[in-house]
Amino acid sequence: RKMKKLLLCVLIGGALNARAGGFGQKVIYHGWDVGLATPQDVLKHAAAFDRLAIDGISLKLRGARDGSTVDAAYAKGQFDDLIPIYRQITAHKSLKESFLICGTMPYARGVRYAWTDDAAWARIGANFRELARVAKAGGLKGLMIDNEDYVGSRQFRHVPEADGDWETATRRVRARGRDFFRGIFAEYPDVTL
Repeated sequence: RKMKKLLLCVLIGGALNARAGGFGQKVIYHGWDVGLATPQDVLKHAAAFDRLAIDGISLKLRGARDGSTVDAAYAKGQFDDLIPIYRQITAHKSLKESFLICGTMPYARGVRYAWTDDAAWARIGANFRELARVAKAGGLKGLMIDNEDYVGSRQFRHVPEADGDWETATRRVRARGRDFFRGIFAEYPDVTL
């Protein structure tokens, strides 16, 4: 019990020190609880966030599963109504360094995207490009890439035979990564990831 209190004091002290410039780091509030809030909820409570020792939070995109790869193709402008709300959010001192959460893993057990599936990777890349455009237009600091494998898809840790031998798969994965980030950087060249 004493150890938990000590750890909590160290964490709070570290956050306050970082906020005061002691470490030169930014404190971004991220967690499932804030992820459940809509951008409108965040804006409604922005004054309360301003009383915290934080520099920003992670924001979920309404109408998407964290901007994950499972979403259908986004239409350009589909989320433009959020841009003014994001701009109002980032006008607050405690929310200037806010990020858009973007999940990269399939959300169904056993589902993964074959590295050979051109259509799936084109859709995923286009979706993330649109997320980068919205983040930039909304004044957000960047994209928070969440690649935690919540359901055990093993997307980035396993190469099935269908994807080819190791060398072939490695070249393909690197090409997918270049294509994926090329779209993000085209929309938001100075994005923070």
